[in-house]
Amino acid sequence: MKKIISILIASLLMLQMVAFASFELGTENDVLTLKGVASPYETVSVVLLNSDNFECENAEDTVDKYYDNIDNGAKMTNNEIFYYNTVVADADGEWELVVPMPGIDKVDLTLVATGAEAEYIRYVSVGFRTNMIPTLKTDAAPSDDYTKLAETIEYYIDFITDSAEMFKTLKNKDYVAEFCAPVIAGLSEDSESLTTLKNILNKAIYITAISEGKIADFEDVMYFDYDTEAVESATEEGQEKMVELLQGKKYTSEGMYIEEAKFQIALQSFNYSSNRGSDYLLDKLLEVNEVIGLDLDEFNDLSKSNKPKAAKKLADKKSETLEDAQDNLDDIVEDYEGSSSSGGSGGGGGGSKGGSVAGSIPYSGSSSTSISNQFIQEQKYIYSDMSLSPWAADAIVYLADKKIVNGYTDGTFKPTAPITRAEFTKIVVEAFYGISAYEFENQFTDVADDAWYAPYVNKAYEEGIISGTGNGEFCPNDTITRQDMAVILYNASVKHNLIAEDTDYKAFADDSTISEYAKSAVYTLKDSGIISGVGEATFSPLTNADRASACQMLYTLMIKTTK
Repeated sequence: MKKIISILIASLLMLQMVAFASFELGTENDVLTLKGVASPYETVSVVLLNSDNFECENAEDTVDKYYDNIDNGAKMTNNEIFYYNTVVADADGEWELVVPMPGIDKVDLTLVATGAEAEYIRYVSVGFRTNMIPTLKTDAAPSDDYTKLAETIEYYIDFITDSAEMFKTLKNKDYVAEFCAPVIAGLSEDSESLTTLKNILNKAIYITAISEGKIADFEDVMYFDYDTEAVESATEEGQEKMVELLQGKKYTSEGMYIEEAKFQIALQSFNYSSNRGSDYLLDKLLEVNEVIGLDLDEFNDLSKSNKPKAAKKLADKKSETLEDAQDNLDDIVEDYEGSSSSGGSGGGGGGSKGGSVAGSIPYSGSSSTSISNQFIQEQKYIYSDMSLSPWAADAIVYLADKKIVNGYTDGTFKPTAPITRAEFTKIVVEAFYGISAYEFENQFTDVADDAWYAPYVNKAYEEGIISGTGNGEFCPNDTITRQDMAVILYNASVKHNLIAEDTDYKAFADDSTISEYAKSAVYTLKDSGIISGVGEATFSPLTNADRASACQMLYTLMIKTTK
C-alpha cells in the first residue's frame, strides 16, 4: 500500500503546476481545511508530507528530499506521508478537504495537490493559538510606539493568518500593529477571538500592502463599495492617479483608508474626467464637492458665464489634496474677480482672499443627510479642522448648536480622534436627557465619583442605556467600538419609543464577528437607516469609532426620529 501511495505521489509531483491550493487552520476545532482549484469535476490527489520528519523548513526542500528518497528506493512510511486522499472538484473546479487534527499541538507539513504548487503549512492547535492572546493583549496597550507589538505579531504570524507571507514583506509592520492594537486589546482569551484576530490582521496587512504599493491593481485597491459611476467617468490615467495617491500614507483603521479613497475617487474623477466640457465639469464639481468639501462661497459669486470656465481651470490644475484644491480654486476665483469679464458688482464687502486660515472653510450644508435648519445653512465651519471630515459637518454643527458636543480650546474639534466610552455616553445622555446636575449612586468601581463623566455614566446606567463591561467596571477611557456605540444608541432609542426591534434583516457579510449582545441593536439601527456598513457590506463591529462618526450616528438618529 505504501508503495502504491509513493507511486501516486511521485506521479502527482511531476504534474505541471497550473492551479493553486491553500489551507485554513480551524478557529473553534482542531481541524485543517485544505482548498484548491482544478478543472471542473477533476479528481484531485491531495498529500500532506511531514516536513518535520523530513527535517525541512519549507515546501521546496521537503519535495526535493522526497524525490531523493524515491530515487534512492527509500520506503515511504506514515512518518513521512502524514495524510493522503482524493477529492472531486465541483462544477466550478473548486475542491475542499477537512482533515481532523486531534491530539496534535504543532506540526510542520507540506501540502501537495494535483496541478498545484507545494504549500508549506505550520499547523498549530486552537489551544496553542488561544494561549498567545494574553501576550498580544499586553503589547497592544495604548502607546506611541507599536514596535513591540509588531515584533510579537511577527513571532506569531504564521499561527494567526493566511496573510503571513505578505506581512513578512512589509516595511512598516508597526502600521499593522497600530491598526490592530485597539481590537487586540479588547479580545477575550478564548477560541472565538481567533477569528476576530485573523480578520483584523488580514485587513491591516492588506491595507498596509496597498500603502506600500505591494497591491496596486485598481480593482484590488478599490475593494470596498465605492461610487462606480464616478470611477467610470474618469480616464484610465485618473484611475491610476487614484491608486497612486492612496500609496505612501499611514492608515490606522479601515475607515481612515476608505475615507481617503472615496475622497480621491471624487477629486480625481473631476480632475481626470473623460468629458472635458466646461459645463459638464461645473456640474461634476458641484456633484463631487459633497465628498471633497471645498469652500464654494466665492466661487458661487462668479458670473454664470465664468463659473464653467473656472471649474475647467480647476480640473486642469490636477489637485491632489483638499488644501491644494482650495488654494487653486481661490487663485482662479481671484483672477476672475479682478477681470472686467467677471460680472461682479463693485461693493463686494471684503471680497479679497484676506489670509484664509487652513480649515476655516465656510460650511456648504452638503451632507448626505439634509435638514431644514437655519443655523446649519448659514453658519461657517465652526471649528478649524472640520475639513478633515466634511461629510460629518452637518452633524457636528447641529450637535454643537444644541450644546451636546463641543470642541477644544485651540479651536479644533479633532473629528478623526477616537471617542471614548465615557465621551460617547455623555453626548447620548446630553441628547436624550440634557442633565446639568445629577445626584447619583456610583455603580462602577472604575468610575471616580468626581470624574467629569460620572454623572452621565451613572444616569445612563439608571436609565438602562448601559450595563458596563462586567465585574462592576465600565472602562470609561477605552475607545468605544462601533458595535457598542450601536448598542447604547439602540437602548436609548427603545427607551424613548423611537424605534422598534427589527428581527427580519439582511445580515452584514461579517455577521459572525458581531457579538450576539449587539446584533439586535446593529441590525435595527441599520434597517432604520441610522447606521451603515464599512466597505463591501461589512459592519466592522470591533473597529474603534472616531468623534466625527459618533456625531454623525447620533445626529442621524435625532433627525430620522424627530416627529
